[in-house]
Amino acid sequence: MQQKKQHILYISYDGMTDFLGQSQVIPYLIELQKYGYQFTILSCEKKEKYELQGQYIRNLLQQNNIRWQVLAFSTKPPILAKYYDIFRLKKKALDLHRKYHFDMTHCRSYIAADVGYFLKKKHNIKFLFDMRGFWVDERVDGGLWNLKNPLY
Repeated sequence: MQQKKQHILYISYDGMTDFLGQSQVIPYLIELQKYGYQFTILSCEKKEKYELQGQYIRNLLQQNNIRWQVLAFSTKPPILAKYYDIFRLKKKALDLHRKYHFDMTHCRSYIAADVGYFLKKKHNIKFLFDMRGFWVDERVDGGLWNLKNPLY
């Protein structure tokens, strides 16, 4: 008897057209595909990068039987754009789950993890948060937060 393929929703807020998506995420998912896992990627993509590399990435993923659902990355208004993106990601993730019945979500960013955890609570889907660094440290190290500012 053949074992059912595990269908995983990979949620990325960083995008597959970003360097990390191309250098780490896509090769990782392509390799896992060989072991019987099936993937659907849900990502937010920055307009400029998507226009330059979107078709190449789409072709690469299609050749490896990986579905890719793209939402535009929002930047305005600042702060509120993130909440808007979370709302859209949750809505799209629910639509995709109704269609594909995921066994698990795999998330690599905090915003993606919020969406994956939402699916876990709503539909009891397994949830993997693949954290590579602490968000606060990344903000400080990336120069986005100045520790001399009392707000941070």
